[in-house]
Amino acid sequence: MSETEEGRFQQIEVGRLRPSKTNPRGKISAAEIAELARSVESHGILQNLVVRPLDGEDGQFEIVAGERRWKAAKAAKLATVPTMVRKLTDAEVVEIQLVENLQRADVHPLDEAKGYKTLVKLGTSSVSEIAAKVGKSESYIYQAMKLAELIPYGQDAFREGRITKHHAVLIARLQPPDQERALDYCFGVWPGGMHKSDNEKIRKEGECEHGVRELARFIEHECHLDLSKAPFPVADALLVKKAGACTTCPKRTGFNKALFEDITGEDTCTDPACYAEKISAFVQLRIQEVSKAEGPAPPRLTVRPSYERQGKLDKGMVPSEKYTIIEAKRDACEFARESILADGPHAGTLVTACSDLNCGRHFGKGGQKRYQTEPVERQAKQKQDTRLEILRETRARVFDSILERAPGKLTREELNITALVLFGNLPWHMRQAVYKRHEWKAQEHKYAKGMPPLHEYGGEPLYARIRRMKDAEFAGFLIGLSITPDATILPQDAAQPLAPPLAMSLFARRAKVQYGSIERKVRKEIAAKRKAKPPRKSKRGKMFSPTSDRDSVGPRVLKPGYKRFNRSPEAKPPRAKAKGAIKRAMKATVRVPARLRGTKLHTSAKTARKGKADAKKTKK
Repeated sequence: MSETEEGRFQQIEVGRLRPSKTNPRGKISAAEIAELARSVESHGILQNLVVRPLDGEDGQFEIVAGERRWKAAKAAKLATVPTMVRKLTDAEVVEIQLVENLQRADVHPLDEAKGYKTLVKLGTSSVSEIAAKVGKSESYIYQAMKLAELIPYGQDAFREGRITKHHAVLIARLQPPDQERALDYCFGVWPGGMHKSDNEKIRKEGECEHGVRELARFIEHECHLDLSKAPFPVADALLVKKAGACTTCPKRTGFNKALFEDITGEDTCTDPACYAEKISAFVQLRIQEVSKAEGPAPPRLTVRPSYERQGKLDKGMVPSEKYTIIEAKRDACEFARESILADGPHAGTLVTACSDLNCGRHFGKGGQKRYQTEPVERQAKQKQDTRLEILRETRARVFDSILERAPGKLTREELNITALVLFGNLPWHMRQAVYKRHEWKAQEHKYAKGMPPLHEYGGEPLYARIRRMKDAEFAGFLIGLSITPDATILPQDAAQPLAPPLAMSLFARRAKVQYGSIERKVRKEIAAKRKAKPPRKSKRGKMFSPTSDRDSVGPRVLKPGYKRFNRSPEAKPPRAKAKGAIKRAMKATVRVPARLRGTKLHTSAKTARKGKADAKKTKK
């Protein structure tokens, strides 16, 4: 058969056919071929193969559609196969292969993506035209094409069914290094905490541990960056020439809304490496500007501590724990100098900072950075303290008012048992509050100071005490047990609403106690007291801020200008204090402070304690 007629059905020898290089269908399993070969042996090939003549190879044909049938015919040892020979262009071949494969139910999305990509690459069809031909949306075509950019690690996991198509699309839209990080997150790979061989085994055999929403949150937090907050000019195409301007970058979500239809923000960058490179280039430009205007290059400050950075810091980069930014002139020191932030949301900004660890004003002993609270933190702390004080005082007054108006007659024996059970169900700190209110002396408990032993609130002694109460006293005791949880205020209760809780509200209404009027009165009193309160001084002198409170939760603030040690003339000398510390240690039989170990005083203390222990043994 030297000549062929276009569109004519012909029998062609199996050896004269060649598989197509553009076939979007990926791997074909041997089991499929064997099953199809048995069908071919029994019934023959029922559907013709579509082929085209190969240019430059006389008598040879390229298989456009029907590669599986051809392989099955070879396995069944058929001499010829039925074909339809057509003269087709490369674009027509790809389009026929794509449409034929899409009509199959078992076509894999990766094979589909390969076909779309090849069709667009040939330039004969646009995405909108392909979407119209196959009956899909443009967003579907864009996302399907993106699957072809999955790294091999992701393609293998997708083909094996260890991740879904939704996982694969989210990962494929990232850059290759970030794709690997996202896949490791899906499979629970921890590069820094496992042996290398274990990680490789998990990558090859592990199952996905996170859903699509969890993966989307991980990508948003770890891989996406908001360009509206970028410190560099996003429209500058010359900042990094190979990357160009961010406004025209295809890796910006707003550039292709059909691909990133699930992301609301249009100015989101999906390439953290390029973003970091632009920040670095912008900082270098700022350093050059400052150097030309003011002389030597300023130190570069990173907003991250040294232990969070992978690898070594660049030369001249100062981690966050080794510098203090000076915002006001009164906080300045002799070591302060102009510096530049090298990363973070304010990268490229000039700041005044102290990075000398010998500065006693901004660094403590051993170069440890002093904690400095922000104005917002101080305001929040003061607001929390005020709220807690209002809650405590209001609840205490309402509690007392309810007890004063408690009824005098109640049936006793059943209520005695009820009172005992209520008391036993209270947490230990509330039981302690009940003891304190009734002026009962509880025995010291082994594990919690002031907590009544078990037999006192679950056994006969407390029950006998309840039975001895008169009716009026018992009524107050029972009502008090009911509202003790509402009257006990802890630091974590600052988030509570100021409105009365249920039990206290019901008893207050019954006793005609006005909760709101008491609260307003407390507010006015506390506001007046805080306004008239003078600034507090530390026992050591002007060491801490006048606004700091020893009883409040949180670190103490060292204000600039205050000395660390400012002893008064009447203060005891260090050696006298040391002797006092050793005497206290001998009495309490605790360790001697570390600063005194190895000294003569320490030796004498050890000898005295040993003699004291020997004397006890002799008595026994």
